[in-house]
Amino acid sequence: MINKIGLGTVQFGLPYGIANRKGQTSIIEAGKILQYAKEAGINTLDTSCVYGESESVLGAILSSMKNDFDIVTKFLAQYGKVEEVLKSSLKRLKVSSVYGYLVHQFGDFKNDPKIWKSFENLKRQRKVCKIGFSLYLPNELEWLLKKKIVPDLIQIPYSVFDRRFEPYFDVLKKNGVEIHARSVFLQGLVYLKPEELSGNLKKARKPLKKLQAVSLKYNISIGALCLNAVLLNPLIDKVIIGVDRLNQLKDNVRLIKDI
Repeated sequence: MINKIGLGTVQFGLPYGIANRKGQTSIIEAGKILQYAKEAGINTLDTSCVYGESESVLGAILSSMKNDFDIVTKFLAQYGKVEEVLKSSLKRLKVSSVYGYLVHQFGDFKNDPKIWKSFENLKRQRKVCKIGFSLYLPNELEWLLKKKIVPDLIQIPYSVFDRRFEPYFDVLKKNGVEIHARSVFLQGLVYLKPEELSGNLKKARKPLKKLQAVSLKYNISIGALCLNAVLLNPLIDKVIIGVDRLNQLKDNVRLIKDI
């Protein structure tokens, strides 16, 4: 199932994640991560113009190695017009086209639906292979379906704790939509102790305790439960996981076999 893994690269450009205590990944470490990912059979990279230096870091590293990766990047309206933002992303990535181009914030599209025409034009120009949306809430997807807008690709949060989009999987696959799942580990929250959670995260204490109980009962690690639960769903095409160091990626790859 390693071919269903996609590598999230926000950590290459920003210190990201609830449980991240390492800060932003160095370019040297990022290079090691990408080399290992390639050798392991991971062929999808997820990035965005919003992720700080992520696109530039990827461009610097991939230009010095054979780039066999499918790159998915994203558009945010505050950075400019659709075509201009993609042009800048391609320049930073040092590529002439990308596999996927997504609307990063659904509100940008809802405020200006015409941007979808720009996305379709980029696809016709073969600057991108697949166009779509990074979604956060099911009502965003419902809005698209009511407007009969069928993306090629969507990225959604999906995990053992968050299955809100699951009822829509069948209709999405019938329409040929590629589904990428993110937030499998909830930015590392699943690895924290329940008593460490504060503020709004306190709501996760009870489900986290239940997850820990299942882990102990069946002698399966928390990570293996979270990752494989999503990987084993045949309707999920890619599972995007972010790492900030090489050993973390190696550990995640091992999790696939740890169940």
